[in-house]
Amino acid sequence: MKRFTSILYIAISLALFSSCEFIDELTQYTEVYHCDTPTITTTEHSATLTFEEPYITYGNEKYYYETIYLIYAEGRTERDLEDNYQTIFEYDVYGNDVEFVLNDLKSNTAYVARICIEFGDDFDNVESELLRFTTDYVDTTSSITCNSEVDARGVFATVELSDIAYYVGTEAQEIEHIVFEYALTSSNDWTSIKYAGSKIKNGTLEVILPKNGENLLKERSTYLYCVTITPSDRELEPLCTTQESFKTSYAEITASISTPRLSENSNGITVEVDNVSVFYDGFESNDYRIAIYYRLAEDSSWTKCGVANSGSSYTSTIPKAKLTAGATYMVKAAITAGASNSVVESEVATITTEKEEEDNPLEPMPPIEGGGDTSIIAGTWHLTSWRGATPSFDVYLDITTTGIITLYQRIESRNWEVYYSSAAIDNGIIQGSYSDGTAWGASYHITVDDNTMTWCDTTDDTDISVYTRSTLPEDLTSTRSLNDSESYRFL
Repeated sequence: MKRFTSILYIAISLALFSSCEFIDELTQYTEVYHCDTPTITTTEHSATLTFEEPYITYGNEKYYYETIYLIYAEGRTERDLEDNYQTIFEYDVYGNDVEFVLNDLKSNTAYVARICIEFGDDFDNVESELLRFTTDYVDTTSSITCNSEVDARGVFATVELSDIAYYVGTEAQEIEHIVFEYALTSSNDWTSIKYAGSKIKNGTLEVILPKNGENLLKERSTYLYCVTITPSDRELEPLCTTQESFKTSYAEITASISTPRLSENSNGITVEVDNVSVFYDGFESNDYRIAIYYRLAEDSSWTKCGVANSGSSYTSTIPKAKLTAGATYMVKAAITAGASNSVVESEVATITTEKEEEDNPLEPMPPIEGGGDTSIIAGTWHLTSWRGATPSFDVYLDITTTGIITLYQRIESRNWEVYYSSAAIDNGIIQGSYSDGTAWGASYHITVDDNTMTWCDTTDDTDISVYTRSTLPEDLTSTRSLNDSESYRFL
């Protein structure tokens, strides 16, 4: 099939030209011109004019055309054709039909044309009536489709993309690649994941978040996401979907942690925990907190101590000052992780501290000189009120008739501390000194009323201690040197 060399950009509207008969009355025979009306078909950018080959009958003879061509122009009137026409000499013949094909026309554009026929020098030339046609409308609007369904967990999400397509009008285009982008609503830091068009199968694609190598998603957070589709035709612009959102939930926390290894040394008890691993929704993470807890075997409350780490190994030391010799301790490690503060604990390890050799307590000094009778306060007393309120600590006094006072206190430590004093009462005022020679911090006005004893600091009338007769607790132990002059003492 012959092709036109001219370039056209038009839409075609149909026009017909009538068959014509021309009669030459000046000759012996009548000339009859047989010129068929063309059939015109159009597309967005082309027009095809088809008609039966024109010829002349003269007498009993049939004469065919010598030259046939087509002129055309954009427009709708004779003037449009006269002012700016183009000529087409190339055509095809199929059997008895002649076919002119006009390519590269503009879409949705009106054209005018005329067919010109030359039958040689012996006969007149013929022109068709003005032909009109309009090319078809082309929708060049680009659009995309991309549906999404999100399954969001705590730290990851799966996005199922479906019906992924790029259209020009109603014609689907080949896709070069798509880009999936996501970000926290509170951040402008977008993460992009690029997929080649070949990854799209039947218009679907699965996207796993986070992108490989990126941080896990944040729990209980809202994310924005969108998809940009780029067609293979570089003359077409990439198009992006509207932004949508999804919200993550709490992560499922699982962890493994070894039972603490315990050893006693001069500093106390060393605790070591190895092989710690934590998983958020099946993803291993270093986002967790670890703590070491210990308690006496007979206690119910745990005490927390500091932790140092090196890789996946953690160590801690329970200070010797916090320990009781010959006592059994229970130790455990606990991991806290996730927005839900999920806690995973290790199994409990136990250790019994070594017993210390008992020190012989220092012998109390005799009562200070000028002392008075202390028999009126002899007995065991428990501090039940201090400065007008119930104290948050424990103090017991065990007083002999000769002025020897044993002070049991549990103030700065969970364990009992024991100190020995000698004391005397003179004119209702009691004063004393410890067995290491340290004087009491104050002297006190003292009154006794049956089972109640009241001490009032002689220099501070707000420092009032009220004691009630009692018995000593069964768990009294001494953990502090009796000669430790820097220790705080209640008296």
